[in-house]
Amino acid sequence: MKKVCTLLCGIVLSASTATAQKLVSATSEGLVIIDAPTYQNKDTIRKENFKYAVATGTKAYVSTQTTNTLYFVDLNTNTIIDSMGISPIRMVALPDTNILFAAVGSVLYKINTATKTMVDSITLAAQIQYMTKHPIHDEIWVSHSNIVDVIQYGTSFSNLPIVTGIGNADYGPIRFTKGGSVAYKTIGAKKRVFKIDVSSRSVIDSVTINTPMNTVNAIEVSADSATLYVASTSSKKIFVVNTATMSVTDSVSAVHSPTAMYRHPSKNEIWVVNHTDHKVTVLDASSNGISNIISSPRFPRNLCFAVGPTDITETAKQQKIQLLYPNPTSDVLYLTGHDRAQATIYNTAGQTVLQTSVKQNSIDVSTLAQGLYIIKLTDKGTVYNAQFIKE
Repeated sequence: MKKVCTLLCGIVLSASTATAQKLVSATSEGLVIIDAPTYQNKDTIRKENFKYAVATGTKAYVSTQTTNTLYFVDLNTNTIIDSMGISPIRMVALPDTNILFAAVGSVLYKINTATKTMVDSITLAAQIQYMTKHPIHDEIWVSHSNIVDVIQYGTSFSNLPIVTGIGNADYGPIRFTKGGSVAYKTIGAKKRVFKIDVSSRSVIDSVTINTPMNTVNAIEVSADSATLYVASTSSKKIFVVNTATMSVTDSVSAVHSPTAMYRHPSKNEIWVVNHTDHKVTVLDASSNGISNIISSPRFPRNLCFAVGPTDITETAKQQKIQLLYPNPTSDVLYLTGHDRAQATIYNTAGQTVLQTSVKQNSIDVSTLAQGLYIIKLTDKGTVYNAQFIKE
């Protein structure tokens, strides 16, 4: 079984559940690793002022605040194994590849980390503030000024801008629903969140957050896409928004000032960065209450989840699915001997894309996008896992 870790600019979290995660975080005092099941700091890699971290597979990439350096980190050993001379303000790592997208000023670079070469670049109209990969399409969504740039990265970069704001400082983070059909973007100074239809790339709704303070800073979407969480740093609140009606239904005391939020890929939790309070808090999305507060090295900046080293005690409890066919499949996946078992399917980013029961020894996977998936079956107390390809 694999561990999942989160990187906070300086912080990494590792978990040992069936869909274990490591969390990595960049802070001003190093790259931190956090154990997700126990919510405890486990390690700090290199005492340096880091500004951003991303991870994929068992690798992490972390940029420095004070030097022009990007470090490559092996999450099996928690050691720095390589570096190159660039210090991105934001990054996106493609799952299970050597491709890294890195933002420096207004330029977005595509980097092959195996060869440490820049294979493509595109210059945008203003400095890049936030960027997020679309969960399905080969697109990086970039936020700057009052524009969302949709950067398609197939054979070469191409750009389709979306105007969402009404001012030059209306940059803000972007988050997608799990299936990627809807995107949300904050307009911090206006205390608004825009709802964007991905297929038409058009704004279809918005909500204004009535906080007495002057801005909203972070957003995240629940695993079932029904709820949007909107953070106000200065008022120390997280507002709960019904995504169907785009209306505020509740607010939660964040305890500390929330500056960024991240959805856990397998738990019903929202992990919250409290940059100025040197904390990471965990919001239980089932009850909308803060369930854990984790002390961090000074000034954590971001969090990311990654697949970490194998946990031996968990592996012993798992077995591989012996009869799974056809593989690849276009519609139905047959699982001999596992009728009525509970099935969870994950994409290569560790996100849950389907939860169902096995009926007549089969599962309908026709709604899944093409690609590689991991299936986990829980059958009479035993966990089985395998990979399959959806055509």
